[in-house]
Amino acid sequence: MQRYRVAVSSIKGEISTTNNYQDIFVEVLDGRQKILLLQAAPHPDIAALKTAIEKNQNYSVDNFMLGDFNGSISSYSLVILHQVPSLNDVGFQITSQLKSSTVPVLYIIGAQSNIPAYNSLMTGLMIPQTVNSFNEATAIMNPDFSLFSLDTEIEQILPEFPPLNVPFSQYKAGTATQVLMYQRIGNVSTRIPLILFNQGVDRKSATLTGEGIWRWRLSNYAKLGNQKAFDELITRIIQYLAVKEDKSQFRVMLKNNFNENEAVEIDSELYNDSYQLVNGPEVNIVITDANKKNFPYAFTRTTNA
Repeated sequence: MQRYRVAVSSIKGEISTTNNYQDIFVEVLDGRQKILLLQAAPHPDIAALKTAIEKNQNYSVDNFMLGDFNGSISSYSLVILHQVPSLNDVGFQITSQLKSSTVPVLYIIGAQSNIPAYNSLMTGLMIPQTVNSFNEATAIMNPDFSLFSLDTEIEQILPEFPPLNVPFSQYKAGTATQVLMYQRIGNVSTRIPLILFNQGVDRKSATLTGEGIWRWRLSNYAKLGNQKAFDELITRIIQYLAVKEDKSQFRVMLKNNFNENEAVEIDSELYNDSYQLVNGPEVNIVITDANKKNFPYAFTRTTNA
């Protein structure tokens, strides 16, 4: 929060100079967030992801083939690795940078993924590779997922989306993970994660355990005439992973100056981990005057604040 004072010079004979200046308070925020999208090979998932992410004007995407990228991931708010590490190029430069950085990562597993190399990255998920085979899995929502909420339209249409190609294995999820969607193999609902999130000591990550998400976007359009549900799903995932941790989840809004005859109104907002407004918990405030006298109040809930 920056404070500026704008003032004009007084003139001879001016009766009062109290209205010759104005205090202005400006909150300075970071600009657009940059997302790095690295791919092991050309894939239609890339276009679907890039288009959905850039629907939000707060994000810009830099897309590279793995072998063409020689920059630093530290300049990005989020890294998306599509089938990286891969069978053809493990990407030691990238994996070594990941192990020494705190940049959030979204992993997308596919037929070109190097599963043992992925398992070494401490993503919160282990995929023991017994045989090199894949299943087709559709998505079912986890009703206990709490990191962020999805619109009802997304939850309703998800089971109708085409299946993704997922590795056949006995998945092992860590205790610090939360599963957004499970896999349904044929007509059998499983507890195998399709999309899960991991909160590490100093980094958030997520893993989509299948490829072919581009079909979801096409299916969304075929059924509803738009890609709103798919784009919203991707945006929520990106928003949770890329959100800056130093932003306050509790905010108080009020004017910096009040006139003596003006009613003083103070608003507050509480955000969950995905920076969506919630107003479940009770919020109290104590105002202290110049004589150190306390005035306790409780905030009244509005629609969502």
